Amino acid sequence: MGCDRVLRFLSVLSRSVGSLDASIRANNRQSPPRQSCRADSGPKLERALLGALLSGGRKKTAAAKLVVPLAALLLPPQMICAQTPTVPISQFFAFASNGTQGYSATAPLLQASDDNFYGTTQFGGDDGAGCTAHSCYGTVFKLTPGGQFTLLHTFAYGDSSAPYSGGEKPTGGLVEGPDGYLYGVTSAGGTLGRGTIYKINKAGDFTTLYQFLTFPARSPPWGHWLSAAMAHCMVF
Repeated sequence: MGCDRVLRFLSVLSRSVGSLDASIRANNRQSPPRQSCRADSGPKLERALLGALLSGGRKKTAAAKLVVPLAALLLPPQMICAQTPTVPISQFFAFASNGTQGYSATAPLLQASDDNFYGTTQFGGDDGAGCTAHSCYGTVFKLTPGGQFTLLHTFAYGDSSAPYSGGEKPTGGLVEGPDGYLYGVTSAGGTLGRGTIYKINKAGDFTTLYQFLTFPARSPPWGHWLSAAMAHCMVF
């Protein structure tokens, strides 16, 4: 598309957005807030925008990809509401407030072949001494479907020559390999403090597999494994 066509398109788009915004603002001034959230509510313009928004961009056209974000931007807040039935949420487990079970669990849980859930936290843990002399930087834990918690591993201080040789701050999640081990990465720690790859069995036996000597792509390994097949490749 040449520059002149691009400029014409942007000009038309700008005028269209301005017209949409002006129309909706005028309608909002004239109409009281609506509590309903249906595709057939409101004036024609809002119905069109709301219909596009509720469709979730199912029409994979360039126009749909443009209208959906515009709908989310321009529709009155009272018209953008949940379109699915309310699902009750109950607390499954709460980490201890003293940090001994770990805290800042940002990675997704893994349900392993034994039906238990496994996960990591970035901070906290229990080194047997309250993590008072040296901080603890994360845990690997297990949760049964009934919510029973087991601390499998704490990323704790080792010695002055290799303070956190097993790693620190496992920001990513875990995957289960064909051998039954759980595999993960840490974003810090190791020989040079640049992260590790580790495996741990379901009883808590921990092994450091690899220590990053330089930051991959100039950044620490913040992510998590993509598949068990990838973990299988790391068995060495």
